[in-house]
Amino acid sequence: MPQAVWELVRGALAQPSGTQSVLVTPPTDAEATWWRQRLDRHLEGDHYTAAVRGNVTVLPWRRAVRTTADVVVVLADGHGELLGEVVAAPGTDRLVLPVLRRARRALDLVVTRSSEDELRAARSVPDTAGGLLTRWFDAPPVGGRAVADADLPPLHARFVRRLRAEGLVVRPVHHALLGWVLHVAPGPRRPEITTILFDEPVTRRDVEVDAHVRVWPEQLRRAGWLVEQVSSLDLHRDLGREAMRVRNGVLRAAAQQSGRA
Repeated sequence: MPQAVWELVRGALAQPSGTQSVLVTPPTDAEATWWRQRLDRHLEGDHYTAAVRGNVTVLPWRRAVRTTADVVVVLADGHGELLGEVVAAPGTDRLVLPVLRRARRALDLVVTRSSEDELRAARSVPDTAGGLLTRWFDAPPVGGRAVADADLPPLHARFVRRLRAEGLVVRPVHHALLGWVLHVAPGPRRPEITTILFDEPVTRRDVEVDAHVRVWPEQLRRAGWLVEQVSSLDLHRDLGREAMRVRNGVLRAAAQQSGRA
């Protein structure tokens, strides 16, 4: 049993607000049987009651499309550490994508292979099982929950105020996996062209996700965005210098886009 998967399940069953329902979904029926047996063994070994164990469901991808579980753990290979990397059979993408979309809406998605390290480094080619993770991260994180300035951490709020003092239009959001994100336009009534990502580690139920460092910046650049990655340490050292660096980058990108228009 990969520790990353077990920690996700156990974490969902021990929330302060009460037990949540968990769906674990590997690719095939046979793999679902394997996972169900091992999860049952772990849950019984840790003395979870039958009622709590009933909140954990294991279904293959094809049967998991309409899940209403609170937490969805999508397994990109069948048996984690026992089988290692497994290439997905042709045609399986269309089966798992609805599950990924459902899990994404629930804001509790992890696609794992066998460990946290593989989750962090998953940039596999699209025809492998691990590539499913890369494709889930394809969509640029332009969404997220809009937040008021007062909701920002103090350092972030100061940075936003300084960027606005430099003439930029800044829209702070909180993304489920990326954390605090700033979308920036070069001026009023101008389109947003820049996304600012911060370097704070983001965790989801004990599994660190640094796609904001590895995967999403590249996807954003491919989509035509300017990506500015900001270090909190640099903000502490010289917030004004970081604000000017970002401002210059935004205005330079805006001038380049105007020249191409």
